[in-house]
Amino acid sequence: MPFYVFVNPDTGEELELQQKMTEPHVYIDGNGLEWQRIFTAPQACDGMNHDPFDSNHFLDKTRYGNTKNYGEIQDRAREDSERRASKRGGVDPFKKKWFKDYSKKRKGKKHPSDPSRFSD
Repeated sequence: MPFYVFVNPDTGEELELQQKMTEPHVYIDGNGLEWQRIFTAPQACDGMNHDPFDSNHFLDKTRYGNTKNYGEIQDRAREDSERRASKRGGVDPFKKKWFKDYSKKRKGKKHPSDPSRFSD
């Protein structure tokens, strides 16, 4: 359901309400005062609410001409990594696994950007 913004004509206070599109977009407060609706441009965000743990979504967003260059793919990957880390207490499980696999393939040598290389 979309959000609609209303402003109190007396105080200038703004209020954001979530309403169905089929409802009349009117807000009347407890004192019987009808607030004025502020019309805003609709804002659509593609990919902002996707699950960063879903690798299929990442693949769909980065192939078939959705990105212009390799740098954009790296930016999307970094953003997803930051989202995963924020949901898991600062640790990205995908990145952690990647560092572990990197070390295993190289007989224990750590990647230069692996934060655990200083803790062992």
